[in-house]
Amino acid sequence: MRQHLLSYDAIFWDFDGVIKDSVEAKTTAYVSLFDNMDVELLARVKLHHRKNGGVSRYEKIPLYLAWAGYQVTQNLVDLYCEKFSKKVVQQVINSPWVNGVREFILDSHECKNFFLITATPYEEIKTILSILGLEHCFVEIHGAPIKKYQVVDEVMRRWSLDCESTAFVGDSSSDYEAAVKNNLNFVLRSTTLNQNLQKLHKGLSFESLI
Repeated sequence: MRQHLLSYDAIFWDFDGVIKDSVEAKTTAYVSLFDNMDVELLARVKLHHRKNGGVSRYEKIPLYLAWAGYQVTQNLVDLYCEKFSKKVVQQVINSPWVNGVREFILDSHECKNFFLITATPYEEIKTILSILGLEHCFVEIHGAPIKKYQVVDEVMRRWSLDCESTAFVGDSSSDYEAAVKNNLNFVLRSTTLNQNLQKLHKGLSFESLI
């Protein structure tokens, strides 16, 4: 798989579940926002987040607040997004690396154009990448709330990237959508949380890059 990835001139990378195994760290953070609610709601939040790992908190939190019976206002959403951010940053940093991915990025970023696209807000992911020593590896970093497929389209046009020599490495439906809508090669990082996507995607996949 490492050799296959090296065949591309440009790669769009997701972060959670692809570079860091941090999807479950975010599950814990979402659940902790509503830890005073009943177990059925918490189970519903867990299931939704796990099935929609690439979806922004700006979409999830209003939904979860509505499920919890709150009157959803922008002020309330902003408050919960701030609470979520404070809970999740260190948990993501402490999450385990996906085996081999950090080394691959550090070893090959100088001869490739790597773009980071994530559902995490821009300033937050920049902080995380800086602490992890990876910020310099990406020629551009993009975060929520812009849809991933829209970001890919804009970057592809601006950089005049060729579809055949560009790939998207991701683990969620939004990553897959971004690749398909832009006619990119999709490389799936397979996990226990994306088994439905594994059935849909018939192309290349990996669990680790070792």
